[in-house]
Amino acid sequence: VSLRIVVAQNVTQNVNYTTLSGALDAAVSGETVKLLATIPFGSNALNVGTGVTLDFNGKTLTVADPSNVPTITNSGTIVVYQENVGLIPYLLWNVGGSYKVGSSSVSCDGYTAYKDVELTASKNGGIQKLVFNGKVEIKNLKQNTVIEGTDIELEGKVPAGSSVTCSSLTLIGDVTVGEENKPAYIKADGMNLNGHKLILASEAQNGGYIETKTDLTIGTGVASTETYIRVVKLAGADGWSIYQTHIHNFTYSKEGAVITGTCYKEYCPLVN
Repeated sequence: VSLRIVVAQNVTQNVNYTTLSGALDAAVSGETVKLLATIPFGSNALNVGTGVTLDFNGKTLTVADPSNVPTITNSGTIVVYQENVGLIPYLLWNVGGSYKVGSSSVSCDGYTAYKDVELTASKNGGIQKLVFNGKVEIKNLKQNTVIEGTDIELEGKVPAGSSVTCSSLTLIGDVTVGEENKPAYIKADGMNLNGHKLILASEAQNGGYIETKTDLTIGTGVASTETYIRVVKLAGADGWSIYQTHIHNFTYSKEGAVITGTCYKEYCPLVN
């Protein structure tokens, strides 16, 4: 007598399955399939259909041979947890589907996405595009990576061919944009340097830029840029502000609140 172990459940229909692929193949739009146990990936391809949700439920699929992993096609939504970090490289490059963080956070490859963050991912030629809806921490972007999002915390490098576009950007460490003769850019509705340096590499200024549509907050301590920043409003933590179109090579310190260098419109004042 052989026992078949239940490993997945269609929670919408309250139907159990002995294979994950079988549960997904039977699911229709609007239904959710939960993985009930950590199991080997197996040899069957997985297809998350349009409107179907696969919730890994804190469980995962183990991969015995990374060079021979069946295809995961995601046209619906996959809910991932920290336990799924080993699977993420096989999940991210399916066009048309989305991913949602089910645990308090998921950290992988320099990214930390927090609970309920939604992600859509795609690849076009050598460019990878990640679109986040929710709070995400990013450290040292890889080359040719396009990031779009709502609430981004950033540290490290934004290298050649890469970009960050978001509603709110906060630095959690120094950031360098671009590299030798290779531009990159950052564009945010609002930007908080949070006391850190934001630098556009001088070799990358041809085509590279940093732009904020509304407020640029310097933060406490000392922060400086060695770059062109396109900014509407520059605000210091001590309450001062200056409206300016382009500012180049400015330095702010808490003691003096000084803006120095060449400004490209109107004036470049000392602000107390």
